[in-house]
Amino acid sequence: MNQARTEATRHEQKRAQAAEKGKSSGKDAEGQEEEADQLIALTKRSVVMEAQVDILEGKLKILTRFKESLRRYSAELDRASMGGAVPQHTADKLDTSTPLPPAVSRLVLAAQEDMRREIARAMHDGPAKA
Repeated sequence: MNQARTEATRHEQKRAQAAEKGKSSGKDAEGQEEEADQLIALTKRSVVMEAQVDILEGKLKILTRFKESLRRYSAELDRASMGGAVPQHTADKLDTSTPLPPAVSRLVLAAQEDMRREIARAMHDGPAKA
């Protein structure tokens, strides 16, 4: 994100410099057209970089929410597993012969519901708006 912000700032500075240079120059029509084309290209680059920064900030916000959810679920799972038997698992399969304690089942259902809401939010914010 810092790199994208730096690039966006750099492109905006170039755009501002080109705009100032265009205002102060006394070039003929052909020279002014060339400067206008350059200004348009710099403006496009600046806008694209600013959009990328916005996208990265949104992704950072989503990842932060996921991180906090995982931290909360981990703590709740630790507390729930202290009070009941939690199935042990091997490298590739889960032992389902021992039922999950009710607290763990509620925790898993809450995590699934949070994930469903997050997917719905992402779909609303992304493809639906596009």
